[in-house]
Amino acid sequence: MSTHDPAPVALSIAIITVSTSRSAPGGAGVDDRSGAVIAELCVGAGHTISSRTLVPDDPTAIDAALVAALGGEAQVVILTGGTGVSARDCTPAVVRQRLDRDLPGFAELFRMLSWQQVGSKAMLSSALGGVAVGRAVFSLPGSPRACALAMEKLILPEVGHILGELAKEAPAAPSLAAPSAPAAPSPAAAPLAGPPSARSSVVSRPAARPEARPRGETLEPASPVQGTSVPTGIALTVAQDAVREDSSPIASGWEAGLRALFGVVERRQPEIPESLSRMQAVVDVLNSAGTRATVRLQDGAVYGAWGFPDLSRRGSKVLLVREAEPVAEIVALHRWPSPAGVCCEGGGVLPDATLALASFTEDRTGRAYEGAGGLFAVDGNVVWILLGRKLIRWDGRKTEAAALAAAEPVSSALATMVLGWSGR
Repeated sequence: MSTHDPAPVALSIAIITVSTSRSAPGGAGVDDRSGAVIAELCVGAGHTISSRTLVPDDPTAIDAALVAALGGEAQVVILTGGTGVSARDCTPAVVRQRLDRDLPGFAELFRMLSWQQVGSKAMLSSALGGVAVGRAVFSLPGSPRACALAMEKLILPEVGHILGELAKEAPAAPSLAAPSAPAAPSPAAAPLAGPPSARSSVVSRPAARPEARPRGETLEPASPVQGTSVPTGIALTVAQDAVREDSSPIASGWEAGLRALFGVVERRQPEIPESLSRMQAVVDVLNSAGTRATVRLQDGAVYGAWGFPDLSRRGSKVLLVREAEPVAEIVALHRWPSPAGVCCEGGGVLPDATLALASFTEDRTGRAYEGAGGLFAVDGNVVWILLGRKLIRWDGRKTEAAALAAAEPVSSALATMVLGWSGR
């Protein structure tokens, strides 16, 4: 074990094996070698296995099994399988949506150690580690050898310290609402072992619906989920004069924007809007955020908040996202007070997408765009115009014909914008 804070005498560990072939009728579920390796090493280190579950490479089944494990007695949840680059490898994406915090060092060290074993193939692994509702969560490859490497070199030496740090937070942790839960576990999730309570309990994650409150008042968070340990969350008092507790003014940045909008951060995991879910490059950027939460503005509008690297630093890059027409509204909040992001019909934080292009582009760039199209996005002195399925970048320096000739498909142009706003 680590020389850090001593680990409890025995940790309770849940194991989830992701494998379509093994979970299929007639599959080799009894020959779950990766899960067996993890279990043997855990038991050998003095820990106990609260449950072992086998699910197919299906996002719904994986998420249901993960939610059940997080709602059970396990202090550590370890998934194996589905971390590669094929189309069916979806485990990291599912796990990442449930994490409150990422542990980027785990993935970095794991790939470094894997390089010593398998060479350049190590870069194909998307193994990750993080924290969710007070539990340590790890997603490992499906290879028994890779599982043994991660367990022996990284997880077992440090998991006690991780939980020790989380335990320090628990007594002072505010009661925060947890993310909304998916439907009950899919029938495809087949328990292998463990007590009934660990197999059947599912984290209840109701959405908080606070009553309207006057400006300058922090919304009271919802009660914690019974039986779970919720780490310290994010709670910002929204002051009408937009000042920090030390009275120094915040002129710009995501905190200034949040306070100016009278917004409150709630610990609820947001969903990626349907209009963006088909744009894989955009989804990949959002999934790389270190922290995700929900932001509720005083007018009742609710946005998902994605923080790069997280939502605990003043200098972080923060994207607010919500479903809208014609495409989800995206606000680069850290650019505040400069408007940056994707506009929507009916208006939101950013200018209304139905504004007259000629006057708006003249005000923004100094030169009017008088061609066809509609306002799509704005980024400082650059305006993006939607024309059919393409986007025209207008900064007033080119002719309309030249700008039209350089138009890009919506998906690729939007991915470039989001990538730039996130700082990746």
